[in-house]
Formats: sequence, C-alpha cells, structure tokens
Amino acid sequence: MSSIKNISGEKNKEHIEVTVRNISKRFGVVNALTNISAEFGKGKLTTLLGPSGCGKTTLLRIIAGFENPDNGDVFIEDRNVIETPPNKRGVSIIFQNYALFPHMSVFENIAYGLRVKKFNENEIKDRVNRVAKWVQLTETELKRYPNQLSGGQQQRVAVAMAIVTEPKVLLLDEPLSNLDAKIKEYLRDEIRRLQLRVGITAIYVTHDQAEATAISDEIIILNKGHIEQKGTPEDLYFRPINKWVADFMGKANFLRAEIKDVNGKKVTVSIEDKLFDFELNYNPYFKPGEKCEALIRPEAVKLKRTGDGRFVGVIKKVTFLCGLAEYVVALGESVELIVKDALASPAEIIPIGSSVGVDLLTENIQIFRE
Repeated sequence: MSSIKNISGEKNKEHIEVTVRNISKRFGVVNALTNISAEFGKGKLTTLLGPSGCGKTTLLRIIAGFENPDNGDVFIEDRNVIETPPNKRGVSIIFQNYALFPHMSVFENIAYGLRVKKFNENEIKDRVNRVAKWVQLTETELKRYPNQLSGGQQQRVAVAMAIVTEPKVLLLDEPLSNLDAKIKEYLRDEIRRLQLRVGITAIYVTHDQAEATAISDEIIILNKGHIEQKGTPEDLYFRPINKWVADFMGKANFLRAEIKDVNGKKVTVSIEDKLFDFELNYNPYFKPGEKCEALIRPEAVKLKRTGDGRFVGVIKKVTFLCGLAEYVVALGESVELIVKDALASPAEIIPIGSSVGVDLLTENIQIFRE
C-alpha cells in the first residue's frame, strides 16, 4: 500500500500530534473533566467515547480553543497552545449541524477559510476543486446552496471546508448524529477513507460504540470526567479493564464465579459448578476461594443443537438481526445468557423452547472482582 501523504504531498511522520496534560474543568458544582492526560498520534483517528455528560465534547472544545480549562495544558506539535486563540492553533472542527453558510454556494463555503487566509484566486480554485473530488462533490453540486443538498452532501461540504486549509488536526463533534442509519454507516466509512488518504490527525467525538469501533485507531473512554480506558477497539471490547467498560462496550454476560487456582496469569475458575482453565492478559492477583464475576461476550457462547456441551440450556427468546440470531438461553432457573450466532440461512435459527448444548470459549473469558 502506498504511503499516506497530506494535502501538500509531504510524507506523514509517526509521532504524537496532540497532547493534553492534567486538564480539569468545572461548570458550577459539576466536574466536567478531572486531571485528564492523553496523547493523540499523528495521522491517527482517535475517538473520545462515552455516555452523555462524560466530558468528551468539553475536552474537544478545550483542544479547539473554544473552552478554557481551569487547569492543564494543550500541546499541538510540542507547542503549548493553551493561550493561543482557536484560529491560530492549526485545527479545524466539524460540528453536529455542519455550520454551513446558507447564503453562500458550496464552492464559496469551501473557499471561505482560504479567503480569510488571503490565498490568491487561482490557489483557491485549485484547492477547492481538488478537495471536492476527494469528498465526491460534483461541479453541479459546487454551484448549489446548502438548502439544496441532502444531509449526506452537507456533511461532505463540512468535511471539505475543514480540510481545505490543511489543518494539523481535524476535530469532529458527533458529525453523524443527525443522519439515518444507512447514510450514517456510509458516511462514517467515507470519513475514515478520507482521513487515511489525507493522513490527517483526527479526534472524533461520539456516544455510539459501533461508530467508534468501526473507524478508530484508538478509543478513549470517558466516564464522569475521568478516563476509564484507552486502547484499540479490539482491546476495549475483548480486554476491558473493569466491569463498567465491559458493560459499556456492548452486550455482555456476567456470571458469578469462584477462583479455584491461580498460577501467574493462569487461573482455574468455577462457573456454575463447571471448571474452566484459561490465561488472562493481566496478572489477576486473585486468591483461591475468592468470589468474582466472569465476563462472557455473546459471540463467545456457542450453541449445539445436539445438546452436548458443558451446559444444557433452553432457548427462551430469539431476535433476528439481519444475518445474526440473538438468543436468550436459560441455564437452569436463575441464569440466562445472551448469545449471538451468525446465520447462513433462516433454517439455522433455533426455535424457542429448544434444548441446546452450551459451550464457552475460554480465550474470551475475563474476570472481575465483585
């Protein structure tokens, strides 16, 4: 694959583009952010993910310069910009409502930032046309006004406006939240494609786990103004640091368990009176006899129509999810498991009331203290 280059054609270098150190922010009695420190890699797309009110948009606005922290610093390319106004930081931001100028044509919207920076007309025309091709806006669309465009087209205009001035950092504040599901999925992939092509550093805010895992190099999960965990989408889903992250990152089964043996990272755990041996990705510091909870993702539960498995269960509920079947399986009277199973045909759906064998993939089990 060819190397990623920025708009001006220079080769992208791998290092940290943005650093925030010890950022805190209060709004009245509310601690929006408490001592936040994080690094954002150059040329990477990092998502700030978390529930409403967790502080993710506040952190983005502090990086952009639209909000001043009570404490802490923001570095862009090793330069402390905490006293630098937004228009001097070398960042561009895309808001939820796209912030397009309704009285300007699409061409003039995209050209606006270049005109403010006093580029000559030939350079403006060249840059606008080049970026328009990247975001797949036609010559006809460049002549239209924002109210003549679909939501998806407006989003492309907003992206073009943001990158045409060649910012060091692109900030995106829930840019897809107002779109329907199908166009949202298409445009998130377009944003990722363009970000990789341009090689720009992007910081993306969303509360949507599926959106974050689909496009991110790294994800920072915030909760109540604190960072819970940072890592790749795969790490956060399969190796969450605590139960809150595990539950936030998708559907999960939590079963009461007991530690039977510990040998370094290798543990033996009793789950519903069945013994499971597996190795954790961290040193658990558990002791034999200690109570815990076992995390088993729905994809890590395997059903067998023949009934032979570590457990025997009964199908209580079936939900069809476009190529997937989601089951609720009862193990006895008090334990239920959520199970997801890929389907090749409708005939593979297991009917409600069926008795099934149930196995757990031990490589996907994680344990947490109660």
